[in-house]
Amino acid sequence: MAIQLLYCFNNEVDGLVVDEYLPLLPISIHTEITRYRNVNDQRVRLLARLIIHHALKRDNALQLFNKWERDNFNKPQIAGWKFFNISHSKTLVTVAFGDSPVGIDVEKIREINIDDLIGQFHPEEREYIQQSGDRLTTFYQIWAKKEALLKATGKGLLDDLTSFSCVDDTLLYNNQRWFLQRIAIDPEYMCYVCMDSEDEEVVIEEFAM
Repeated sequence: MAIQLLYCFNNEVDGLVVDEYLPLLPISIHTEITRYRNVNDQRVRLLARLIIHHALKRDNALQLFNKWERDNFNKPQIAGWKFFNISHSKTLVTVAFGDSPVGIDVEKIREINIDDLIGQFHPEEREYIQQSGDRLTTFYQIWAKKEALLKATGKGLLDDLTSFSCVDDTLLYNNQRWFLQRIAIDPEYMCYVCMDSEDEEVVIEEFAM
């Protein structure tokens, strides 16, 4: 089965009025959006949930939206439906869906002091970044891989990031094999999807309001 990846740029819906779209969503998740004071923060989170609303509707499963909950690692899930994972950075919002655990991470590539952060990585990753001809892009590549992997496992960034390496696109983590695939949405962003099967096709679709 294919992994579905839907994405949307927040700046393409600058006129989005949060209060107009909240009624489409279960009341139980309204506070997940409105607790943010910044309008752009609200829009990003609203867009992610509207993407999920769209996917549920397409599956004739809108009634399941009321089963939205968070697991012990604070990862959102909907009982009785497929696996999904959300990631956003700056103006880009992404949601990946699959029939088995899936993780996605997107990062806006921007100038940072890599030396302040590289110590959090596995020695193999640090060497890989240092030897790269483009250290900045390679840093974001490794970061997106690591976060996509940990989100697929459901843990998020709770594990020691130095304890495993994501230099390769296939790795064994907690006695399970995982596969990482880079997704080209926009050259200013680094995006990776992590899945538990190398046979999965990733189908990319832009979400339109």
